[in-house]
Amino acid sequence: MKKKFIKVRLNKLVKCSWNYKNDDSKLLKKLVNNLKRNGQIENIIIRELDTGYYEIVNGNHRLDAFKELKYKDCMCYNLGKITESQAKRLAIETNETKFSHDEVELSKLLKELEEEFDIDELIETLPYDDIQFNEIINDPSIPSLNYDPPNENNIKLSDKYIVPPFSVFDTKQGYWQDRKKEWLKLIPQIENSREDTLYRDKTKASRINTAVCNIGTTSLFDPVLAEIIYTWFCPKNGNVLDPFGGEQTKGVVCGELGLNYSGIEIRQEQVDLNNETCKKYKNIKYYTGDSNNLNKIIKETDFDLVFTSPPYYDLEVYSADDMSSLGTYKEFMEQYKNIFKQAISKLKNNSFLVVKIGEIRDKKTGHYRNFVGDNITIFKDLGLEYYNEIILLNTLGTLPVRAGRFFEASKKVGKAHQNILVFIKGDSKGIKKKFCNKD
Repeated sequence: MKKKFIKVRLNKLVKCSWNYKNDDSKLLKKLVNNLKRNGQIENIIIRELDTGYYEIVNGNHRLDAFKELKYKDCMCYNLGKITESQAKRLAIETNETKFSHDEVELSKLLKELEEEFDIDELIETLPYDDIQFNEIINDPSIPSLNYDPPNENNIKLSDKYIVPPFSVFDTKQGYWQDRKKEWLKLIPQIENSREDTLYRDKTKASRINTAVCNIGTTSLFDPVLAEIIYTWFCPKNGNVLDPFGGEQTKGVVCGELGLNYSGIEIRQEQVDLNNETCKKYKNIKYYTGDSNNLNKIIKETDFDLVFTSPPYYDLEVYSADDMSSLGTYKEFMEQYKNIFKQAISKLKNNSFLVVKIGEIRDKKTGHYRNFVGDNITIFKDLGLEYYNEIILLNTLGTLPVRAGRFFEASKKVGKAHQNILVFIKGDSKGIKKKFCNKD
């Protein structure tokens, strides 16, 4: 390993993308004061890149201090062209961690190094005891390393499209969760959604073989997902039809994006809450009623997008009257097709229909019903073309705790995703022209 002290111009130094320390004003102030009093007495540790630049292994904050004091160059300890894995290990071994750091980023590094180095030897160099280390490296909330973090190319895609236009949406990622928090600030009274509105008649629920789920909890639609679907598949100032409105999230997102939204929801108390929440948006309207009567409830036609999250048969039961309380899966799918037939009749040509769904099991046999496949069949029967499939990776929650027990008992794997199915009505050749006016 090549090592030597060299003087490097600051404009030739680049920060490493995998730094796990948080920006810390106290640390920066300390470094600036040390530089003022003593000059440079600690070196930045760097490695050579093929581009002619040097990547910082240890000293990202020190570089900020040099820049604040208008330094033009600084002394660095050059490790030569070591590998990125070697650099990451050295970063952990040489970095002070008494200042704030991001445990998610640190965990990613530790998991990567665990695969390449002797992890027991590495633990001895870390400022953690064994218990702390195990908590960090085994934290189930840490995003999976099976998915690459954004690189330079897909950062640009994210800037343009919210997330990269790939076939997997990973809601566990920090950028998704940060965006979701910002959206939730715009949705007042969200905690009241679906509160105590799920069907409670246990006698009838038992007779029709339905399970009453999530009673007294809040079931929220992901606003980031709504933003993506509206932005990608609805033209600017377009009209959105939602046969299964649910709570107010989709209406708020449409309102903020300047779209027109018409949603149907069977529960009057939910409709009242939704319309109160969305009253500042002129073109957001929730209607009370059964979507089987969609043509009677909503007279308007020429919608630019149909986007909804329909009931998953008996997975959740919201009221005694809606589709989720029907007696058989066949009856449910017959009504399902009838509703979407009416919705599609109101959809403009060269426009999209998008549904968020997931597989459901037969509660008697435990086998999948093929709900995803049945959706594809129904929409093709109704004249649409199957256009995109997107896998929505959900946050894991308690799944890591539950999955092992269920798998041992039945060999059923823990379900951690849903399906976003995208269909098109008309000719896909007209899509570019229809969406070319988008910013």
